This record gives sequence, C-alpha cells and structure tokens, in this order.
Amino acid sequence: MIAALAVLASTTLTSCSDDDDNGPGSKADLAGRWESVHEKGWEKEDGELTYEWDQPDNSIRWDLYADGTCVVWEKSSGSTSWMYPDYGTYTYKGGNLVIKYDDDEYDETDGGKVLKLNDSELVVESSYSEREDGVKYEGYICITFQKTGTLDE
Repeated sequence: MIAALAVLASTTLTSCSDDDDNGPGSKADLAGRWESVHEKGWEKEDGELTYEWDQPDNSIRWDLYADGTCVVWEKSSGSTSWMYPDYGTYTYKGGNLVIKYDDDEYDETDGGKVLKLNDSELVVESSYSEREDGVKYEGYICITFQKTGTLDE
C-alpha cells in the first residue's frame, strides 16, 4: 500500500515554489510532525473498480521543518517502529504540498492537494491517470494526518 501511495503521488504532482498560500493554511502551519490516522481511496483499470478502501491507518509520518526540509517515515504492517527514512524538501503553493526526495534518481514527488490544514489536522488528496500497454489505470487516495508534535530546527 505504501508503494502505491508513492506511485500515486509521483504521477500527479509538479514542483512549486513556496511563495503562495492560496490553499488552506500556510507553509508555516505545516511545520511539525504529522502522522497518518486514516486513508481512503480507490483504483480502477479501464474504468472498472479493482480496489477500494476506507480505513484507519498509522503507517506514514512526515517531519516537516520550518526551513523547508523534511523526513518521511514509514511503518510496516504490524510494526510499532518508524523505519525507512527518506530525506528531502517540501514546498507549499496554491494549496499543493510537494515533497521532493534528496536521493531519488527518478525525480518522484510525494504529497498532493491540501484539503484541510489547521493546528491539529492535515488532509491531503492525490490522484493519477495513466495508460500503459493499452490499459487505462486510475487511482485516488485521501490521507488524514494529525499533528503529533513540533520539531526543533
């Protein structure tokens, strides 16, 4: 599921600067530790629904620092430990949060459209549509995060 999230987000986003706050909240509001609490989404092949979910989830943590750097953590199914840190930078412009990883040779990004951002909750959605070998693949995911702390620079 985590791999699907990365692919999902990487196919829909473009990198932006952080000088515009036309979405909910601002880049300053993003600074802190955010842990996923819920996710919902679906996948389709040639317009036919192949998978759908709407469930509690605690497998993603975003440490977003005020200076625009970040660390993204994952938790494997059944694990209580955060693992696999990915380091990078993030931008927030026009309501879109974009996380770019430092060591990503494929230039993929994470994040999505911010639907809600306040001092305790962040809701981000992302979707994709692509054609491969004559098959149209589509997907959508919406992840709700709760702020679990502040971070020192």
